[in-house]
Amino acid sequence: MLGVSTSSRDSAAAAGWRAPGDPAEKGRWTWLLAKRLRPPSKPFRWISVDALLKSYNDVLTKFVGERIIHAQRRRWMEVLRESGQTSRFDDLVVDRSTLTLPRFLVIGDPGEGDASQYCVATAIRSVPRTDFLVLCSDVIYPAGDVNDYADKFYIPYADYADQVYALPGNHDWYDLLHGFVYTFCDATAPVTLPKPHGIRELIARLLWRKARPADAKLLDPLRTASPPWRPNGNKPVQPAPYFAIDTGPLRIVCIDTGVAGSLDAEQGEWLQRVSAGPKPKMLLTGKPLIVDYKRKPCQIEGTDRTVDDVVRAAENNYVAAVGGDIHNYQRYPVEVDGRVIQYVVTGGGGAYMHATHGLKPGTVPDDLPQGVSFPPEDRIRMYPLRGDSLAFYSRQAVPYLRRLLVTAFVATGLLLVLAGLLLVAGVVVAAVLVLVVPVIMLGYLSYVRAMRVLSLKGPLREGKLDPNVASAYLAQRYGAQATRPEARHVTVPDDARRVIELVMPLKQRGLLVKFLSEVLDSDQPPFFKQFLRFWVEDGKLIMECRAVTGWAGAERNPPVEDRVEIDLRGPVDKS
Repeated sequence: MLGVSTSSRDSAAAAGWRAPGDPAEKGRWTWLLAKRLRPPSKPFRWISVDALLKSYNDVLTKFVGERIIHAQRRRWMEVLRESGQTSRFDDLVVDRSTLTLPRFLVIGDPGEGDASQYCVATAIRSVPRTDFLVLCSDVIYPAGDVNDYADKFYIPYADYADQVYALPGNHDWYDLLHGFVYTFCDATAPVTLPKPHGIRELIARLLWRKARPADAKLLDPLRTASPPWRPNGNKPVQPAPYFAIDTGPLRIVCIDTGVAGSLDAEQGEWLQRVSAGPKPKMLLTGKPLIVDYKRKPCQIEGTDRTVDDVVRAAENNYVAAVGGDIHNYQRYPVEVDGRVIQYVVTGGGGAYMHATHGLKPGTVPDDLPQGVSFPPEDRIRMYPLRGDSLAFYSRQAVPYLRRLLVTAFVATGLLLVLAGLLLVAGVVVAAVLVLVVPVIMLGYLSYVRAMRVLSLKGPLREGKLDPNVASAYLAQRYGAQATRPEARHVTVPDDARRVIELVMPLKQRGLLVKFLSEVLDSDQPPFFKQFLRFWVEDGKLIMECRAVTGWAGAERNPPVEDRVEIDLRGPVDKS
């Protein structure tokens, strides 16, 4: 891996990969991590008893539907109106019209509170100063707990000198948004589940995990120490969980998509009001409208309209729709009746990485509305590149599979011994039942070809797949050209192909890998995180996707992985 260049599109070294023996200094995030007030006793893991118990309200929401979320959001709006919080804002619009050349950052899905979040928090200090920062979706993992804001919000962004806004994601709703509105809107009135309608809602109400009370001793000093975030007499800078920010040349509309990605009727009416008119607009949403080559239009309660209908309407003049939730970067310049709207996914602000290597190039959504033209592959951008995603997952998945195999063999041996003892004791039925478990386990591991990891040699034994080899393999598989020039003439050795073919199918191989991305979360660089930098210049809105690898060199000058200019004075540039 020779050479240093500007982004992962130029070289593997610029992507953050290090060859054996290369010097590699971690960024300042290691120092910032040491400042946490309540560091966990062990690293945060998505697939753990603690995380699952804290976030099981997600299952209840899917069981009962979005009615509970819509009812709670309406109740929160009542509380905010009664408190006078919304009265300082005209129709929930934050007036920043004095910003004639606004500059701002967007960070999606940040709130793990560990290395992968803190590396982004330190990297944003290296870009030119901005006027404000928007946290876009899932501010706090795993369940939006109010006291988690100490180490997952206040500490990482303490040195950001300007105002911070936020819109919630599904994880922030797992405590019915108590932590979010307390932090960003000063709402403290208790909110409870609505009166149940039917047996499903009754069950959800009985089982719902309640929000924890705020720890004043922990949080009050942090809230007081953040004056840029709470100007005007220490009042919050945003009126509600959904709102708009009016700058001179651009209106930024921020919506709350709840858990499953839909709007209640009241918010839907507000969205149509603030979207009206010729002023250029950008949407920020907890759920992206186009992601993984699929449309997710976001239904509005009680209507046959969607958020995407509002965005595509020419009279509303939306130039971009940016969403979090999926933990990588994707950009689709979609042509709508002769103009281009940039549909962007920005979920790489701190959570585990969603793979890109399983996204087939050239895929087109099968439900495109009339007048909408999906972009060809050479105009779509994503980060990490597919080859880097495959190399990253190989390095995580192969050791994981080896540990799983060892555990499976040990467990099988113990269960066989137990079955033998039961047979000796004459308990035949119990012996058969015990034998079923190891047979199924080993059969499934054989089905996904996990046994092959035992015969791997050298670096590949630990899944250390050369990212350029991974890129070359995917180029062959998808019939495309590798993005990086240095990967275009690479051959794929047989042993590397065995590793790749072991890792590639896992995304489609059932229960074992349903939560593969969560299981393979990594706290070591390269992280493949990212944030967005926006600014207005010469009548154009310019967007940069800045990469965060976790290495000190890249932290001082985060690589530009993508850049697009959007003309605010007329038809959107199609380039």
